[in-house]
Amino acid sequence: MERDMNKIIAICAAQIYLWEQERQIHAICDCARERGYEVMIYNLSVKMDVETSHSRGEMSVFSVIPYDQLAALVVLGESIRNDVVSDDLVAKAHKNNVPVVMLDRYTKGCYNIEFDYEESFEQIVRHVIEYHGCHEVNFMAGFRENNFSEQRLDTYRRVMKENGCTVKEEYIAYGDFWEIPSRAAMEKWVQEWEAGTSRRPEAIICANDMMAITASNVLQNHGLKVPEDVIVTGFDGLLLGECCMPKLTSAKNDAAQIGLNVIQMIDDHQNGKCTNVYDIVVPFYVDYSESCGCEPVKQRNLSEEVMHWYGQREIARYQSYDFFMMTNSMSDGHSLVKLAESFQQYIDCFPADNFMIIVNYNFYHDSDICCASDVTDLVKLVEMCDGTFSMPLERIPLEKQLQCFDRIRACTNQLIVVPIHWQSEIYGYMVVSHDAAKMDYGMLYEFSMSLDQVFGAVRKQAQLYSLYVKDALTAIYNRHGFYDELRNRIAKLAGKRKMLFMASVDLDRLKLINDHYGHIEGDFAIRSIAQAISDTAVAVDGICARFGGDEYVMCLVEEYDKANLTFYENYRQMLQERIAQIDRESGKPYRIGASCGVIWEEIHGASDIEHIMKQADDKMYADKEEHHKRLTQKETKE
Repeated sequence: MERDMNKIIAICAAQIYLWEQERQIHAICDCARERGYEVMIYNLSVKMDVETSHSRGEMSVFSVIPYDQLAALVVLGESIRNDVVSDDLVAKAHKNNVPVVMLDRYTKGCYNIEFDYEESFEQIVRHVIEYHGCHEVNFMAGFRENNFSEQRLDTYRRVMKENGCTVKEEYIAYGDFWEIPSRAAMEKWVQEWEAGTSRRPEAIICANDMMAITASNVLQNHGLKVPEDVIVTGFDGLLLGECCMPKLTSAKNDAAQIGLNVIQMIDDHQNGKCTNVYDIVVPFYVDYSESCGCEPVKQRNLSEEVMHWYGQREIARYQSYDFFMMTNSMSDGHSLVKLAESFQQYIDCFPADNFMIIVNYNFYHDSDICCASDVTDLVKLVEMCDGTFSMPLERIPLEKQLQCFDRIRACTNQLIVVPIHWQSEIYGYMVVSHDAAKMDYGMLYEFSMSLDQVFGAVRKQAQLYSLYVKDALTAIYNRHGFYDELRNRIAKLAGKRKMLFMASVDLDRLKLINDHYGHIEGDFAIRSIAQAISDTAVAVDGICARFGGDEYVMCLVEEYDKANLTFYENYRQMLQERIAQIDRESGKPYRIGASCGVIWEEIHGASDIEHIMKQADDKMYADKEEHHKRLTQKETKE
């Protein structure tokens, strides 16, 4: 696809379930849809300001961004909060000639949309002091030494000084942008006012809405009226501020305008209207409302509000229970195939009607999904599209990832991609097709956390099971694993005529290699024969095992009428040719070879296995005797 025809916008963000990120993403998606763009959102469940094992796992989702097929990359820089991560996204986009629109974090070489926090906050401070005439004003700051908090504190100090108002340290408290510390600070102030050791202010200006809502609640709990006794203002425009009583005076950015600006920048770049990147500053707009007295306090039906939030709490509680039951049930076992099958049972738990789950080689290579040892493709584990659930177990080359989304892309043209991992161990990702206006991002977050638990538990159990059934040196089945798998396959063909093909293989002259070249070389030879057996069996899904030492087995169980007789008849030759190839390519000073005996017979039950295996062993020993007659120690490579 030509660059100027690309219509995919990738958005990189963290914690899109938070109100501010959700508003911005909804606005961008709405404008993108109107202009004919597809949107792919790559979401992190945590901010990246503190590096942990979990955050490193989350960051893996950015590695699957198809930069070469993008119209633009949009980064919500303040939500990610990590300059290294953001700069890496920008560098990769620019390497692929993809323009970057950066929100709320100025970055050279990008289209920047910056938010005018300072001017908007100053408007609120001046409104309280100059419009309402308040001169005794307290300030509730956020964290100490936090840039946003310190800027707003400086604005408060400056405007107070310009208006001849006194600022004392006792008028300033730190609420850490959150409810509990701000409540403690407010209670301390109220105690001082009641004790007469400090004057009660005419207004309290808070650096964000959460602290302002808390301040208003504490004042009212102590019998003070807002705004009649004390004016309270916030900043950020939280939805909660519109629900409390009195309604909070605050400021928030214009999400709709941000969406328009983002898409206009992308259009300008796509259409060649601008040769250089440019910046836009988006102001906050102030909603002068009830808590400052600009609007009369409207009595609201608090019972209705309580019932609404109680209903939301109950929905969340039942949702958490469903996720717990899903996690508990799906985590029980080591089979990736059974895990995929169990998704259908819990389809109602999924946060969207159209989704797929992609797993990587790191997850499935020790599982019951058959693959060659050198395969590094992804696997589409499950898919739900247009009401139809499927379990394709389809291999996807790394370069074909985007094409595999085609079916669910067609549903809404808006995708969310979230990582699946356990700490820093990465298993794959989930792709959700969604309507931004209807999507419950909070439910998606809870579900993805449950999914991480499920995949982590299954992975760990698969590793333990692998230790039990796999040979540590060669990674093929050991004796336990061989018999378990063979019995399972016989059981699956119950009631049908069955053909059993058995190949008994024995490494030639292992003792000679160990004695002359050391056990490390002996191990290499053992692995080489296992590799040859695996390579010749993968196309027919054969069961490969090392019984110990230099002994191996490969077998097939098939419906009698569908038996692959041509494969049976040619297997010895195929195996010897593959061993010879490995021998030539190894460059070792000794010869890698093996003896092989094969047999195929109708099998009536598990009791026939030992009899058929004995016949295969006899033929292998006859083949080994022939090798001894033809070969001497002098044939060992110099």
